[in-house]
Amino acid sequence: MRNRSFRMAAVAAVSCLCLAGTAHAQVVISQVYGGGGNSGAPYTHDFIELFNAGSTPQDLSGWSVQYASSGGTTWSNTTELPAVTLQPGQYLLIQEAVGSGGDQPLPTPDVIGAPPISMSGSKGKVALVSSTASLSGACPTDASIVDFVGYGAANCAETAPTAALSNTTAALRNGDGCTDTDDNSADFTVGAPAPRNSATPLNPCGGGSGIVLSIADASIAEGDTGTTTLDFTVSLSAPAIGDVHFTIATADGSATAGSDYVAVSVADAVIADGTQTFTFPVTINGDSDPESDETFTVEVTGVSGTDVVTTSESATGTIVNDDPLRIFHIQGDGAHSPFLNQTVSTSGEVTAIGAGGFFMQDAEGDGNPDTSDAIFVYTGYNNPAGLQVGDVATVTGKIIEFYGLTEFGNSPPATITVVPGTPTIQPIDLDLSTPSADPDQPRCQGSLTAADSVAVRNWRCLQSMRVRLVDGVVSAPNYKSYSVPLREFYAYVEGHPRPMRGPGLPFGSVDIPPPGGSYDPPVWDAVPYVFGVDPSHLGGSMPAINGGAHFSADGVMGFDYGIGMLWPASDGFAVTDPGPAYPVAADPAAASEVTIASQNVWRLFNDVNDSGSIDDCRLRSSSACDCRSCRCRSARCSALRPWSRCRKSRTRRRCRRWPTASTPTIPRSTTTPSCSRATTSAASTSASSSAAT
Repeated sequence: MRNRSFRMAAVAAVSCLCLAGTAHAQVVISQVYGGGGNSGAPYTHDFIELFNAGSTPQDLSGWSVQYASSGGTTWSNTTELPAVTLQPGQYLLIQEAVGSGGDQPLPTPDVIGAPPISMSGSKGKVALVSSTASLSGACPTDASIVDFVGYGAANCAETAPTAALSNTTAALRNGDGCTDTDDNSADFTVGAPAPRNSATPLNPCGGGSGIVLSIADASIAEGDTGTTTLDFTVSLSAPAIGDVHFTIATADGSATAGSDYVAVSVADAVIADGTQTFTFPVTINGDSDPESDETFTVEVTGVSGTDVVTTSESATGTIVNDDPLRIFHIQGDGAHSPFLNQTVSTSGEVTAIGAGGFFMQDAEGDGNPDTSDAIFVYTGYNNPAGLQVGDVATVTGKIIEFYGLTEFGNSPPATITVVPGTPTIQPIDLDLSTPSADPDQPRCQGSLTAADSVAVRNWRCLQSMRVRLVDGVVSAPNYKSYSVPLREFYAYVEGHPRPMRGPGLPFGSVDIPPPGGSYDPPVWDAVPYVFGVDPSHLGGSMPAINGGAHFSADGVMGFDYGIGMLWPASDGFAVTDPGPAYPVAADPAAASEVTIASQNVWRLFNDVNDSGSIDDCRLRSSSACDCRSCRCRSARCSALRPWSRCRKSRTRRRCRRWPTASTPTIPRSTTTPSCSRATTSAASTSASSSAAT
């Protein structure tokens, strides 16, 4: 909890860490048990128990419990908590990993870890965190940590860890969860596990004499037309002596009064003497618009009554969307899905299948060029058995973004049902207008703004959709990445100018002139029509391909690392023209012939004083120039093979000091040489065109 002392032990060294904040957490970890399912264990599962030791309810939306081993620094074992409100004196039971032993299951858990955390039965660290971001380090000090328990021989705890646990014992916070002195060793007792869930009778801290007022969250399906009533119940933990008075009113959240619900307030609501509940009805307006679930709050203030300890309270009302969602609704016409991080359901025709998941597309679409009709479903390399292109899949899962690609995530795994079908969806052709070559007029409009990159505005509305490219041109060959010898290459639609890095600042990099005056620098358009191509992404083979080659492709349009990516189907890629051949070595020259080669060395040497570690002749020694000269000469020698002259050259001898591994070995020509040859005579000498560029 906040303002706590952590103890880290490393051999004989001990250091203390403190976090700023309030003295005690309202919600605490009240019990930890890691021996579930082990030999002799009384329960089949591990569990973590939370308790609201405060006097007001606490919304746990966006919170998590996280676990690390006793000496570990990684907190990847996380259970996200649902949108529940924990009332004062209420417990919450979180079920974690199961074992093969154990005498009985836990009481009905309020939360089930997905995936479940497998905890040590004797020693470890558990943190209650007000976010879902993973902690890091042996003894984290994040401000988001609400409570922290080190048990057994843990290297981090509040002051000191609890005693070691076993298969038959748990760490139980004293006072039924109310004791909190920021010292795990003093606040916890090791004893038989006694799991408590939200149905356990309330145990408000403070001697038990106070009466707690609470209001429960409520939800209802929206409906297509008319109105429905959503009832909220205000309750007392025990009947009060005399009436209990309070003010209760609605307040907007994502739901708006007037359009989504009818605002209502009661200035003097009463729970009568001897009773324990008050019902507060709110009218909900139905509609047929596909949209996210919407919420509003009901706030209780000014509570007064004998022995009532609650002064204010609130609850969340959720209007559950019950209108069917189509893929284009999920994608939306902006830079991000309007349903990001929400669980939704939709259906579509399967258009492409990869090892990690599949793509599906709405067969009808919405006819809006600014919205994509398709989406990727990440299955964690566990596709439905027998899945085929043309099948119709219905998916329920969480919408996420992965490097700009909107998709169904796999944490937790999506629910997928499949109905066999046949392919019906026709591809969109990539041509001279798709993508746009004009950065001022990109392909996608909708709700996108100038703050979004040109790549996003050119490809967002085509994301995951089936596309076809009749004639593509390779602008740059494959590159090598780490241990992968051949990776994706970059290309454009035939008919566009060859992509070049023009002079000036990249488009969109300068918005406001600097202080003191205006200027009009040249602007490079950043070549918005270039995209990546990866034939291996969906299971096809990746060929070695050269710049200038032509190809055709049929697949889906992805987005990765800030650029549009064409991912052909496993059988949807073909090289139609291998392009110009690289320079090949000329045949040995006859006595009456001479071979001439040219090489572009523009900008190889200059007198610009480049900054940093850039290799240039002015900043470096003359040996750097010699090295560059040698590499150029090595390339010419490899192409022309005037071996005797190269061997005897003083420059060649000097070049032995530098490696030339970066210079490709050019094979000897077996057909027509790329260097023409001229016959010399005593009267005249003619030369060839260049042999290498």
